[in-house]
Amino acid sequence: KVGSTTLVVMLEPDVSEFVENVRLSGAIRFTWDRQIYGDERKLLWRNDVVCRPVPHSGSSDVTSDAFVFHARIFVQLVENQHVNIDIILEPRALVDNKLPIPITIRTPMPHTYSRKSSIDSSGSTLHNLEPGMAVEVYTVGPSIAISIKCMDKPIGGTPTSWVEGEWIDLPLTSDFRLPEPLRCHFPFTSYSGASYDGLGRGPEFYIVDGVEALAGLGLWAADNKAEAQAITSGIELAIPSESETQQRTFS
Repeated sequence: KVGSTTLVVMLEPDVSEFVENVRLSGAIRFTWDRQIYGDERKLLWRNDVVCRPVPHSGSSDVTSDAFVFHARIFVQLVENQHVNIDIILEPRALVDNKLPIPITIRTPMPHTYSRKSSIDSSGSTLHNLEPGMAVEVYTVGPSIAISIKCMDKPIGGTPTSWVEGEWIDLPLTSDFRLPEPLRCHFPFTSYSGASYDGLGRGPEFYIVDGVEALAGLGLWAADNKAEAQAITSGIELAIPSESETQQRTFS
C-alpha cells in the first residue's frame, strides 16, 4: 500500500553471564516509506542504540552501566508488495590486534568482550589478544580508554611495560577520527626498576583509523621523516564507517 509505516524494535542484550540480576533494554524506531525507497535494497537507518538498565519491580536503584549496539537497517520491497527488513547489530567498536605478537589490552570501561579476558585487582578488564584477535566494545560514551602491553616474555632481552603514558583515549563516535597514525611505545624496563639508558623509548607500534589507513601506513611514514622507521602493523580500532557496508577501523 501507498504510505509509510513506523516500526519499533525492542532490544534486550543478555549480559547475565557477566553481570547478575540486571536487565538492559533499548529500542530502535524507524519509518519506511514505499514511495521513497521502492524495490531497491537501501540503507534506511543507522545509529548507536543505547540499552539502559531497567529497575527491578518496586525499586528505583539502578547501578549497572548502559550497553550500546551499533545498528544498521536495510529495506527492500519484494515483488512490489512485501517489505524485507534487515537489521544488522554490531559492536560499537572493535579493537583488533594487527601486530605479529600477542598483546594484553586493559580498560576500565564496562561492556568489553574478547575470547580471553579477566578482571584485575583494580576492577579493569584485561583482554589477551593473539594476532588477529579483537576486543568487542559496547561501552557508552564518546571514547574508550585503553592501555596496551606486550605479552611476549623476552629471552635474554629487556622486558617492556604498559604503553608509554599508560592510557590511550580512542574515539567511539563517527564525528571524530584519528587525523593521523598514533605512534606508541612499549617502554623498556629493568629488573632493578630503573630504565636502561641508551636503549631508546622501546619498541614502537601505531594505532591507525581504518583498514585503509593501516594499508597506507608505510606511505604515510615515507612522507614523515620523523616516522621513517614505521612498519605496517599496529592496533586496529574498528568503529562504524561512513560506508554503508563496512565498519570504520583503526589498526
